[in-house]
Amino acid sequence: MLDRGASPAAPARQRFRCLACLTFVHGTERGYCPRCGAAAPSITLARPAAAPRRWTPRQLLVGAGLALVALGQAWLWLRT
Repeated sequence: MLDRGASPAAPARQRFRCLACLTFVHGTERGYCPRCGAAAPSITLARPAAAPRRWTPRQLLVGAGLALVALGQAWLWLRT
């Protein structure tokens, strides 16, 4: 079953939003915008690189609090 009168001889052209014209167009056979000739935006399948993990202020405060509690416990244990 064919959709909307498409003929089997006509190749399906890619629709995309042209970043130069800012319009939604049917690309040419080679994937360019018919209005301005800009290439269609490509979708990368690779995952972006993860940013290095940084310590947040909240994590630093919790860590400092736990260190103070541990030092207090050690001081009380040594005092007895």
